[in-house]
Amino acid sequence: MPDPYPTQTLKLAPALTLTLTLTLTLTLTLTLTLTLTLSLTLTLTLTLTLTLSLTLTLTLTLTLPLTRTLALTLSLTEQANEIFKAVKALVMASARSKGVSDYETKDYLSKLQEIAFTCLSTEGVEDMAVRLWTSTERHADRELCSILNEAIRSDARAVDFESAPKDGADCPADATELLQPAVTLACMIQHHLNMGRRTGGKQRTQWPKGKDAPEGKGCSSEANTTFRGAELPEQHKCFFEALADAHQADESRGVYRVPTLLATSFEKRVAMNFIKRIDDSKPKVLFIVRLDRDLGCKQVNFLDKTEVDGEAEFLFSAYSVFRVQSVQWSETPERSATPHEITILASPDNAEEPEDVPTAPWH
Repeated sequence: MPDPYPTQTLKLAPALTLTLTLTLTLTLTLTLTLTLTLSLTLTLTLTLTLTLSLTLTLTLTLTLPLTRTLALTLSLTEQANEIFKAVKALVMASARSKGVSDYETKDYLSKLQEIAFTCLSTEGVEDMAVRLWTSTERHADRELCSILNEAIRSDARAVDFESAPKDGADCPADATELLQPAVTLACMIQHHLNMGRRTGGKQRTQWPKGKDAPEGKGCSSEANTTFRGAELPEQHKCFFEALADAHQADESRGVYRVPTLLATSFEKRVAMNFIKRIDDSKPKVLFIVRLDRDLGCKQVNFLDKTEVDGEAEFLFSAYSVFRVQSVQWSETPERSATPHEITILASPDNAEEPEDVPTAPWH
């Protein structure tokens, strides 16, 4: 059976030869007429015509040696195709688990494919993955970022037997089917997020420097701080409260990992706008994410190439480590203006943190 959702591929010519021919013709005509009339009524007319013709033909043949670049270009194209194959597999697996129609799924994939290959033609594979993450196109009322994080959460619940429901109701049977393409896509996004690890922090696009920083060069609501607005079900408050108590007793404690990619913003107003989108009946929370100015953070980066302008997104890698510094519970968390507040400190380097720490059941 033919694939109902074909993946677009890029075709490359094996070599390129450019021939340029320039022909220049210059013609100069000079006509001089002299008329002399004498008293004897003798008229003498002299006409002189001079024609100069110059033709210059220049032929330049340039053959571009593509031997070295062809393999790299093909490699990048293969990466792009692999990424979109992963996106397609992820969306289709999610559609099957949610009972979404083939028509709606095909339409959604077509829109994502247009974003992906438009980006690839002007930017790169890494930017293509990031742009797909920030896409606002919806499939069954969910954006791709939500579909991806749901797949990662499903895997976390599948391996965390202590926190998973005993009847498995919250752990989809097709978690493995969702996980494989989710890993491919997440790894490509994290290639950008972990740029600081590869370059010693020298190529991070932006860092929150506070209100006095120029726009586009680290301007943020607070220096060394980002924000996240979310829902917080009542049953998950105890997780953060216990970690906050542990941290108060010992600053090295209160550690946990977030299994999903974690989106935050330089701007508090962006986080508050996300809170306003949450149903009025549900409790809300504002996460205040502190960053170490001196040590930095190797598993986060600013998304400067995005499908949504103005969000100032600072995205953390999956399984990033945080410490709960404090919690402040609101008496009216259902109101957008008075959410709970949880202040967390981002670890400078995930690789230096223990692996046997709890994962957040909600974020």
